[in-house]
Amino acid sequence: MQGFLRSSRLLFVARLFQGVAAAMVFAPSLALAGDLAGKGIRRD
Repeated sequence: MQGFLRSSRLLFVARLFQGVAAAMVFAPSLALAGDLAGKGIRRD
């Protein structure tokens, strides 16, 4: 990204957008993994 963006402010905004996009993908994937895992190990 540093080669394409000339301003440090633009680089900051681009990295912020990249982080938000990653969080939007990562959080639902964790929820889906939790749903697929079920109740997990049952210890009595």
